[in-house]
Amino acid sequence: MSWLLITTTVLSSLMVRDAETWGVNVKYAVNCPDRCNPSVCGAPSCSRTVLDDCGCCMVCAAGRGEHCYRTVSGMHGVKCGPGFFCEFYKDEDDYGDEYGVCKADTEEIDAMANKKLAEDIEEIKKALGFMSQEITQVATEQRGLKELLEEIKQLKKEAQELMT
Repeated sequence: MSWLLITTTVLSSLMVRDAETWGVNVKYAVNCPDRCNPSVCGAPSCSRTVLDDCGCCMVCAAGRGEHCYRTVSGMHGVKCGPGFFCEFYKDEDDYGDEYGVCKADTEEIDAMANKKLAEDIEEIKKALGFMSQEITQVATEQRGLKELLEEIKQLKKEAQELMT
């Protein structure tokens, strides 16, 4: 009977300890508590975040060109943030963890490039529309000048006829 009491007490204390230290000491997903308690996670002070390996707490994420790990729990480990992927090196770090460098997802780059291209096309259309208006105005003015020149020539001709 006392053996059961001791076992229950030890297991209870382990479960409480895990729940209390969720965001602080949990290193690997196998150490994750059964229930997530976000109130003990803490707020990361970074611009990009991802969920930790347990899927509960938000942790800082790596950006383009920064080192990344397959898991958050690697030594100084961070996963790549949204819009990036970790291109892993062939080697492992001194602790046996796979690591690499964050690179931008091609889909994200394509979307940004397409948006920029659409904006550029709209600017070109506006510029062409303005230029078209300018050309029309100049052509109209030139037609007016041609007509004026023709009138002047006609007046000169009539003036010469009157003088003779």
